Amino acid sequence: MPAPPETLLPDERKGWGAVVGIGLATGLALLPAGSYGLVLTWVGGGVGLLFFAAVLLALVGGSAWAVGAAGGRRAFGAVAPLVGSPWLLLAWPQPPAAGLQGWAMLLSGLLAASVAAAGIPRTRWFGRAGAALFAGLPLLALMVWFAFLTVGDFGDRAGELRRPYLLAGDYDEDYVALSFDHSSVAYRTPDGAQIGVSSYADVDDQVSEGKDLALGTCARDQGPLLSCDVTGADHELRLVVFEGDADESDLAAAVEHLRPMSTWAFYANARRYVEVFPG
Repeated sequence: MPAPPETLLPDERKGWGAVVGIGLATGLALLPAGSYGLVLTWVGGGVGLLFFAAVLLALVGGSAWAVGAAGGRRAFGAVAPLVGSPWLLLAWPQPPAAGLQGWAMLLSGLLAASVAAAGIPRTRWFGRAGAALFAGLPLLALMVWFAFLTVGDFGDRAGELRRPYLLAGDYDEDYVALSFDHSSVAYRTPDGAQIGVSSYADVDDQVSEGKDLALGTCARDQGPLLSCDVTGADHELRLVVFEGDADESDLAAAVEHLRPMSTWAFYANARRYVEVFPG
């Protein structure tokens, strides 16, 4: 009578030996081979690519043989070094001082070992868990790091702009213009005059609503252009008549309707004027 299938499986120690060997070979060989191959490419053209391809092919063939010898599926062994290799792409462009080389080699080896283990019956549990851990979590961490870098950089750039003040009520907005000096929002009044709100408020400044503000000194700069300071704010704020018959009484009424743009709306608006991605 043939023995139960379980007794025909290779010794568990043999499977773990194959897994550890594949992990070490992938982690210790791919990055140096890639770096050396890159140097050879600069010096001798295609020789470097051939060298790296030969190392990778040897790893693929040796890994497939080791998994097969441990009673597993050779296909898992063949793809293990290939699945582990993308982590090395993060380290190649970086200088050694960045410290990414060691982490890339470790992750590459662990991921290759996990894929190989997933193809061997006695180590399959480790392979599945390891593949999810060593591929999923670092990739998620990388995505989160990049997202924080992007958002932080965007926030720094947007913070250099000036937060606009808006006019609520019976005013039709013409445009919003942000700059590194001041922001301007232009409105049309019901009688056709164009009023502009000029703000020098930073996004983190203490902002004031219209009830805390009052019309200050006014001056006619050029022709009918009227410019009035707004008092009560911790930053410079000004109302300007660009065209039409609006006078100081109209601007005094407009002050009652002044309100700062919300932080969320400011950042959403700033996307039109600031690059989102770093660099």
